[in-house]
Amino acid sequence: MSENASNTNGHEAKGGELIEQLEETAEEIKGGLAEISATFVGPIPPPDVLQGYDEVIPGLADRIVGMAEAEGNHRRDQERRALDAEIENDRILIGAYIKKVRIGQILAFVIAVVALCLGSYVAANGYQFAGAVIGTGGLIGIVTAFIQGRRKDNPADERKKSNGAGEV
Repeated sequence: MSENASNTNGHEAKGGELIEQLEETAEEIKGGLAEISATFVGPIPPPDVLQGYDEVIPGLADRIVGMAEAEGNHRRDQERRALDAEIENDRILIGAYIKKVRIGQILAFVIAVVALCLGSYVAANGYQFAGAVIGTGGLIGIVTAFIQGRRKDNPADERKKSNGAGEV
């Protein structure tokens, strides 16, 4: 009972001081309007506001702080999960890119060998010029495709373009 009485007296004292301040401000303004506002940024209000909440409902300040901590933990957990998912997605995409490059290299090797064998066969059967054209044409096509493919698919070049570093 004595605590409640002292809290009530403390509120009355604070309230009385506030009323006096408002009356002084009203006298200074003399008929004008005044607006007093307070704001805070973040999930947790300032200590004096928390103390006020706790005086109205005991334990409310602890609940507010606990709620802010839980929200912060949840947000960090969601950010970690999103980052983990992005890393896994990048790993899968890189694996698919490497597989695509390997298959392309194997197929290019097969085409080059077939072109050389076919060119050699044609040249051996009396058509040397045609054999040379078939053999070198196949090799030149493969080399050109490799060069163009590397320019187009180079991830480093793509990053430079997206960051604006490769532009003049």
